[in-house]
Amino acid sequence: MQSYNKKAQALVIEGSTWEQKVALHTTDLESQLEQLAQSCKDKLLAEVSQRATKAHEDKIKEVLHQAVDTLDSNMAVSLKDSYNEQVETYNENL
Repeated sequence: MQSYNKKAQALVIEGSTWEQKVALHTTDLESQLEQLAQSCKDKLLAEVSQRATKAHEDKIKEVLHQAVDTLDSNMAVSLKDSYNEQVETYNENL
C-alpha cells in the first residue's frame, strides 16, 4: 500500500484536482483490501471449524467402534437372560 501511495502521489500535478481523486481511490482501495482480508479470514476460519468438527466426529466414531468391538459377541443373549432372571425374581417376590 505504501508503494501504491508513493507512486500515486508522484502522478499528482500540483494545482490539479487529481490529488482529491487519488485520495478517494486510495481510500477505496484500502477499504476493498480490508474487505478482501476479512473475507479470506472468514473463509479460513470456516474451513478450520469444519475440519475440527470432522476430526472430533471421527475420533468419537473411533472410540465408539473400539468400545463396541470389545463387547462380548453373546451380549444380547446375556442381557436377555439377565432381564429374564430379574423378571422372574420380581414375579417370585410378588
